Amino acid sequence: MMDNSYPMRHHVLPVFGRPVRGGRVVSGMMMGESVCARVGRGLAAVVLAVVLVVCMSMSGCARVQQWRQDRATAAASAASAASASAADAAEDEDLKNFVTDDVNVCDIMSAGDMEAILRGQQLKRISFHRSTLDDGRVELECLIDLVAKTPYAYFPADQFDISYGSSPRERPLIDDVNAIGSVRNVREVSIDSMEGQGVAFFSLSLPSYYLKWRYPDGYELSVRMIGGNRLQWSDDPTDTILIPMLKAVAGTIHAAASGPPEQEAIYPPNGTATASPTG
Repeated sequence: MMDNSYPMRHHVLPVFGRPVRGGRVVSGMMMGESVCARVGRGLAAVVLAVVLVVCMSMSGCARVQQWRQDRATAAASAASAASASAADAAEDEDLKNFVTDDVNVCDIMSAGDMEAILRGQQLKRISFHRSTLDDGRVELECLIDLVAKTPYAYFPADQFDISYGSSPRERPLIDDVNAIGSVRNVREVSIDSMEGQGVAFFSLSLPSYYLKWRYPDGYELSVRMIGGNRLQWSDDPTDTILIPMLKAVAGTIHAAASGPPEQEAIYPPNGTATASPTG
């Protein structure tokens, strides 16, 4: 009797014998079935082995490909981290070379003292101008560029400006400020031990916070923090920065403005800290 459960039974052809009377099968048929079954089983084993090898090969290739991708990703991440670290180190070195603490800023104070009042903001570049007018009056302008990326999150300023000059006026300082236009948050300010009138305000035309001080002799001292539109959403720095700065420069500003004329002194002159802006 044939094993009908074997999967290769449909491939056994009746060429080895034929049925005879009484339903008996000749021996050739039985022998043919036995040989064919063995051949079928061998072929199935070979096919199964090939399939397993292919599957294992494909699975192995997939794993190798994944390993390669993982290694490439890890290498790229390491290179990126190394590049970022190198960039940070270079930037830190640049910060050291901008304006060092001992630099004389516009004959007013040292860079270190100014940065302390600015809550640690690094000075990047100083532009300095002073002159003596024909009538003997003096004036000074000191514009400082600030480094944007420093460990300084207190105030989003790009520049700091100090100016001093004679500006005789008949009306009160606050009236002059209100007449400027494009200003808001105008308020009077008083400072102990200082004579004169003080007014703080925010300018919309060039986004900046001002503190102006007019002395009884007609001279005016202004300190100003300059930035982009983001200044409009920052805290008012008048009490924390502008008043301390004005008080710090008030004692030296007239002497600084009375020095030898300077058309435009820039420091650092070529991006490297080598000399004071006042020579």
